[in-house]
Amino acid sequence: MSFLDTLRAAFKGGGGERVPLARSFTSPWSWAFEPAGARPPFEYRHAVRHAFLENPVAQRAVRIVAEGVGSAPLLPTDANALVAATSAGQSLLETLAAQLLLHGNGYVQVMRDGASQPVELFALRPERVSVVAGADGWPAAYQYKVGDKALTIPVEDEGGWPQVIHLKAYHPADDQKAFFVNEAHALTDVLLHPAIEGEANDPPAVPAEGETWLVGNTPTGAWADRAGELASLQAGTWVFVTPRDGIRVLDKSTGQEIRYVGGWQRPVAPAVPSGGVTVDAEARTAIAELVAALADCGFFAAP
Repeated sequence: MSFLDTLRAAFKGGGGERVPLARSFTSPWSWAFEPAGARPPFEYRHAVRHAFLENPVAQRAVRIVAEGVGSAPLLPTDANALVAATSAGQSLLETLAAQLLLHGNGYVQVMRDGASQPVELFALRPERVSVVAGADGWPAAYQYKVGDKALTIPVEDEGGWPQVIHLKAYHPADDQKAFFVNEAHALTDVLLHPAIEGEANDPPAVPAEGETWLVGNTPTGAWADRAGELASLQAGTWVFVTPRDGIRVLDKSTGQEIRYVGGWQRPVAPAVPSGGVTVDAEARTAIAELVAALADCGFFAAP
């Protein structure tokens, strides 16, 4: 069912017994329930600022899709005027399309008048919404939290009409919420411009956003069991790349470009010739210059 169908369904009655829902997958939104040593939470606002607000290509791509959804013709229904209206000064459909692309979830609060007739549809900020599940696992209410203030909105009002419409992208392991921004997106930065600060076994105490390291052979802490992988701090979370044959990375600490072929390869510069009975000064100079040139090109570590 498309999200337009979902919106139209909000003005229909009906319903029956529902199968119980379960959240067999512990998503990044529920990180606090993971065992000790789990990675830190995925922070949506930080991630969307890094991947969207600072990325003109992403902005344009999302805008093209959102504007296309907002300008699509609607089939005639009683809800057309509300659906085509604005939400907080922006097109409701464009706002929801962008939220689904960036967050994976969209929440629409249905505002009603004294006669219980819908008068406005308001798009809630999805990162502020959490699902309050009932005994059967289905949403019983939605909690909207801003700072220290929280508002709980029941799924239906006293007349059985929906108060919040939840639109979500598909998540194969979560019945209640989608999660669209994932590690694959976050790792794009790492793989487009692969450069590491150096090699280490221990995560830095105060890492900078976007910092990438090659994990050493005896890793500890958040890098445990990640030997030989690339660790990059994205949106406050360490994400990891398992190297494959052919990947090349610039080690900024040495200026050397290293590559992975069955393991990380770091060519060592040959020793400059010295001593001997017969000395060819010109040949030695040429060899020294060749080694220096290869180091400048990143083949060898800088002397």
